[in-house]
Amino acid sequence: VTSVEGAKTDATRERRIAKAVAELTP
Repeated sequence: VTSVEGAKTDATRERRIAKAVAELTP
């Protein structure tokens, strides 16, 4: 796994978490 792919995966995961938190927040 290249550092670029790893960074992209981390960014996607963080975006997904942020979206979930936004949905849970009233």
